[in-house]
Order: sequence, then structure tokens, then C-alpha cells
Amino acid sequence: MTHVSVLFAQFSGAELLAHPAVQVLGGLAALVVLGLIAFWLSTTYIPNNYVGVVEKLWSKSGSVTEGSIIALEGEAGYQADLLRGGLHFGLWRWQFRIHKVRLVTIPQGKIGYVYARDGEPLQGNVIDSTGALELVIFLQDHFAITVEDEEVIPENLDSVDNVVAYVARKLGSKT
Repeated sequence: MTHVSVLFAQFSGAELLAHPAVQVLGGLAALVVLGLIAFWLSTTYIPNNYVGVVEKLWSKSGSVTEGSIIALEGEAGYQADLLRGGLHFGLWRWQFRIHKVRLVTIPQGKIGYVYARDGEPLQGNVIDSTGALELVIFLQDHFAITVEDEEVIPENLDSVDNVVAYVARKLGSKT
């Protein structure tokens, strides 16, 4: 007989379960299992090339108001904050749904277009004089064009479409 079988042969089933060491080990095992379940239910992993869009499934303060799609004050709905790559704790699966979306990276020298589906439209004077100067320098360096002072007007530079049309005109006039 092995040492373990000799040890268990000394105790009946009821005596073994009543032994304090077995009770302590059983309690510790139960705590570890409960901790692992809580960890699994409240932890989310986001890969580094993704972001997590947080959707709150329910809230005491109700859902987002009519006409909005982003929850700014803890209501149920899509939350304003994004989760970066990594482990995130405290987002219980019965209260939050995490949508993993591929991270969009815009390479240097390229222009990204952001379309917002919620919030107030941008008002005039969104770009200041420094921003206009940076845009002009970028266009001159990247497209090898010359932007004259009288061409720095809203009709040429106030939207992505107008900038694209302006650059196309300038490039077309060079040929």
C-alpha cells in the first residue's frame, strides 16, 4: 500500500470530512473558485490593435435621451469613453457589453476623415490662424504646390471636400 492509501485507510469518509485541515482546504478551494468566477465575470481583455466600445446594458438613471446616441452621464447606452488595449476590470458582464473594434491608424502624411453621428455640428471658426498656416504648409510640402496668400480663403480650405478640390485645381494647373 502507498502512504496516501494508508493515510486514507485510517479515516472513514465522515471522519475525513470532519477533519479541520480538510475543511480549511475545502474552504480555500471554494474561495479560489469563486474568485476565478468573479475575475472572469468582471474582466475584459482588449488586444493592442483594437479598442473597446462600452455599451451599458442597464442603469438606474435610465437610457439616453431622445435624439442622442452617446450616454454622457452614466445612462444605459453607448458610453463616451473607449477602452485601450489591455486588461480592464470592473465591467460586469451582466451590466456592460464590450464591442471590440479594430483600431484605425492614419499613416503620417495621410488625412483621416471623422464623421460624427451625435452631438452638435461644428460651428464657424473651428480652425484658427495657426491651424490654417499648418494646413497650408502641409499642402505645399506634401503636394509640391504654392498656396498664394489670396488663396487662403474659406472657399478653398473650410472643408475636406474644398481642400481636395483646391489641391486638384492646383495640381491640374501645373501640367
